[in-house]
Amino acid sequence: MVLDAPGSVFSKLWALTAPEYALRTNQVHEYLTSMKGASIGSTTFTTRVADPFALPPSTRMPVLSLLCYSEFEELEVDKQQLVEDLVRQNVVGGDLQCTCRCYRSFRKTATTR
Repeated sequence: MVLDAPGSVFSKLWALTAPEYALRTNQVHEYLTSMKGASIGSTTFTTRVADPFALPPSTRMPVLSLLCYSEFEELEVDKQQLVEDLVRQNVVGGDLQCTCRCYRSFRKTATTR
C-alpha cells in the first residue's frame, strides 16, 4: 500500500484544506504500524509533479484542486496563500516533491520445533 508520508507536503496540504481526509490518512498510517499478527515493513520514496503555480491557469486550478482534495478557487484567500507558500517551499528544480511511504506486510509464522 502506498500513501503520502506523514509530514509530507501533500499531507500538510490536506491538513489545511481537507482535514477529514488528512485524519483518515493518519489513521491508516497508525493502523498499519500497529497491526498485530503481521509484520509491517515500509520504504519511502519521492514523487514529483510539475509545480502547479508554473502551469497555465487553465491547468493550474484543476491540479491544485486535486492536490488539495478540495476546490482551490473556493478556499478562503488566506488558505490559498498558505497552500501556495507550502507548495513553493517544496518545489525543487521546477517540480513539487512529495515523500511517499510504501507499506508491505507479511504474516508472522509460528516457528515449529
